[in-house]
Amino acid sequence: MKIYSFCNRWVLRVAVVLALELSGFAIAAPPKINTPKVTGTEEGWIIGDVSRDLGQLLGFAQAQENGGNTSGPPPTITLQPQASGAAGAYTVQAQPEKGTAFAQDFTVSGSPWEPEAYLPWAKSLAEAWGVKPQAALADAMPDEKLIALLNEPTIENFLSANATLSAALTKTPGNAGLHEQAALLLATLAWSESATFFGTFTDPRELMNSACAHLAMAELLRGSAPEGTAGRLAELTLLVITGRQAEAEQQLGALAATANLPPSTQDWVETLRLENCGDWRKFTPGPDASLLFCWEYYGTLALEVGDYPASRFASQMMTQARPNWGRTIFYWDFCGCSCEDDLKDHKVEIAKIMHALGRGPAPAPDEETKQAPLMSMLGLDMVHDLDETQDPGTEANTTTAPDTTGAQNTTVVQGSATDNTTLFLNELHTGPWQGGGLAVVSPGEWGGREQRRLLSLLARVNTYITDDLYAPKQAAQFRKQQADPWINSLRLGPFLKPYFANNQAQYNAAMNTVGLIISAHPEWAGAGFWQQAHGPWGAWKYRPVVPDYKDWFQPWMPRGTAYDSYYRMNFTELSDAKPEVFQPWLKLAPFDANVQMAALNAATGGHPTAEAVKAALEPAVDYSVPLGRLVADASLGNMTAYQQAMQPVCDLNSSFYLMMGRTLLQHGLEDQAAAAYQKAADHFEEYPIQMSNEMLFLVNYYFDHGKKDEAMKIAQMAAAVNSEAGLETRVRLELRLGNITGAWKLAQASDQNYGAASARLMVYNVWEDQPGDAKAKRPAARLWMSYFPKSTQMVKLADFAQAAAPTDGAQLTADSSYTTLAGLEIGDVIVAINGRRVRSTGDAQWMLDFGIVSDYQMIIWQNGQYLEKTVHLPERQNGPPLGIALKNFKSKGGA
Repeated sequence: MKIYSFCNRWVLRVAVVLALELSGFAIAAPPKINTPKVTGTEEGWIIGDVSRDLGQLLGFAQAQENGGNTSGPPPTITLQPQASGAAGAYTVQAQPEKGTAFAQDFTVSGSPWEPEAYLPWAKSLAEAWGVKPQAALADAMPDEKLIALLNEPTIENFLSANATLSAALTKTPGNAGLHEQAALLLATLAWSESATFFGTFTDPRELMNSACAHLAMAELLRGSAPEGTAGRLAELTLLVITGRQAEAEQQLGALAATANLPPSTQDWVETLRLENCGDWRKFTPGPDASLLFCWEYYGTLALEVGDYPASRFASQMMTQARPNWGRTIFYWDFCGCSCEDDLKDHKVEIAKIMHALGRGPAPAPDEETKQAPLMSMLGLDMVHDLDETQDPGTEANTTTAPDTTGAQNTTVVQGSATDNTTLFLNELHTGPWQGGGLAVVSPGEWGGREQRRLLSLLARVNTYITDDLYAPKQAAQFRKQQADPWINSLRLGPFLKPYFANNQAQYNAAMNTVGLIISAHPEWAGAGFWQQAHGPWGAWKYRPVVPDYKDWFQPWMPRGTAYDSYYRMNFTELSDAKPEVFQPWLKLAPFDANVQMAALNAATGGHPTAEAVKAALEPAVDYSVPLGRLVADASLGNMTAYQQAMQPVCDLNSSFYLMMGRTLLQHGLEDQAAAAYQKAADHFEEYPIQMSNEMLFLVNYYFDHGKKDEAMKIAQMAAAVNSEAGLETRVRLELRLGNITGAWKLAQASDQNYGAASARLMVYNVWEDQPGDAKAKRPAARLWMSYFPKSTQMVKLADFAQAAAPTDGAQLTADSSYTTLAGLEIGDVIVAINGRRVRSTGDAQWMLDFGIVSDYQMIIWQNGQYLEKTVHLPERQNGPPLGIALKNFKSKGGA
């Protein structure tokens, strides 16, 4: 069962806003604005695009057969809704360069990607223009050869197939078999984009439109002759992509049962079945499995289970010396660990496509190996290994990160408004008639696809550096050197800017640009971008001026399909729809969890029970981490039931023991949380970065319970990964053990690696009040003063005995089991933490981050008096402290 809600972390940041709302954080309502009107609808654009391509194919066939000018402009094909306004009713008009114009009414009652829908007018136009079927050339490529070629989905094979088929179609545009093969190539490219999920940049619709046009042309020319294998597979691929799962499953099963099916076709059918249902348990890649099947199996594992089992499978495949496996695998790289290879490979891929299209020279054979590693350029090559046998009080083994201030972009070609690469990537699809010939995949389709992939990669790398490596300085450097040139020169580049915004003004400007693009070119933006533009609007609480998406998405999903269900099922209007609205989609897409959950929420008012969720999603909950999580989330009212529901999820993906631990902590169940974190630590090698980033609670828990050896063992594992959070976990433990000198040297190494100061500030927060050499502390003291010129003031409760109401501080905005237990109330103003004056939420955040124990001494203003409270907050790593939510407090009153 397919669900895409846990793909590509950078895509889903909008979910943070929903989480904040559910946690009690107020999100300001957007201002009322006058939205512009969009021209046309998505359905009209799809049908118009298919019709244009089909009209050009017919026009080229007519010109070639009758000795016309194939070097001239293609016929002009236009589409208009019929005056009746009936759903799916259009008038197509065709005007060749020379000759009689043509017009005919037709109705698309089902899917706009159904080739049969276009046959009535296509037959009439073929008769009017004298288009006739043509026999295949003597050297025509057999279907099985093409299928075998595409079973190894490398860019070289895609380009080879495109060149061969384009040349053959230019010679014999009236051959049905060639159009079937062209449709299969286009459908494969669309499938690769749809299945690999470029985030919000995923948009294979143009490729699907072209595939549909070729299938319609093939059916027109074929007449009563049987459909070829390539055409059958192309149609089945479109069924799967468009979410027509029930129909696809039935037809794929029938085809799989066919006697004497060639091996390459068997592979294709099995791969489509895996993509259609998502149940990876039913399929086992053998040593002879096609690259396409292995690629799909890897992607399904990554989507349904997680990075580790997928990577383990990938390693197994690499040991079998599969050609191009390493270069193909990056399509499915969720974790970002191979991001520098992704970008290097993609640069070479773009160069190969441009060379094949006559747009540039071939890349040098050693182009990939010549490029400087991106992580090294940014000083992020996981700088050193701490020697765990060394005494923490002695100098740690460190190496200085290279100076990258002058680093040049050698990983990705720089983008500019006029260079050939940018011009190629910005080219628009204008149809298959290209100059004097037919192009199966047009330059605009190549360029658009590669642009979407490039921008998706840039976003993923940025997220990897920012969220996984916790290296904001290097992320800013990456954006400036690598991403900004492309963002400022590519037509879809501005869609990345909101993700990179650092302040309200940047976000507003970025979203306004997105709004302008969507208004002018609604077809450029998939449903994900429309949803992003319409809200929730993220932390910046800003809505750009964009058309209403219900004006463009008519209907919500293309008629007769469940296409792109993840984004479309989350449209606001559908969240309020009646249960019967979802019935057609439930029949179309029985394996689609997005549809299943939307229907279930509609039937239960958005509050389904865990039992109902499990019943709706079975048996997928047994093999899918995202779906198992849905069952667990529905059990949150009962922690015993929640742990029972999470156990199968953790069995599939051990990193979710961390999530279980966090949830148990939120409910104040620290002993059970520690057990969950320990289970995560038992699988440390599977997700080392993620594990190292979240071991702080377990280290503190063991220390507080007298298990210092266990605490040190976990802290050493976390630090050995060399993530910033893992190193800081070790620093905190050394401080608790009283080893300030060792902690300081570890902190220096950590901050040097990541261009940060947090670890050293943490040490000084403890060191300041300790006896020792004042001269040795001086650098740390200067560092502290540079960050907190006002927060060096040390205070105690007695200092507030005669004070009026506070004028500044950090105000509690939500309660939790921890704040309630401590006697804090919503509206309380925190003025000091652990003896330091707090004047803002920033001060409070730093004081909480720098604490090395779980109990904080706070001075608060509550009900007209200053009080001292001990507040237990068990986790402070990777985000705000658990169980406390604050906002800045400012008042003109008081002293």
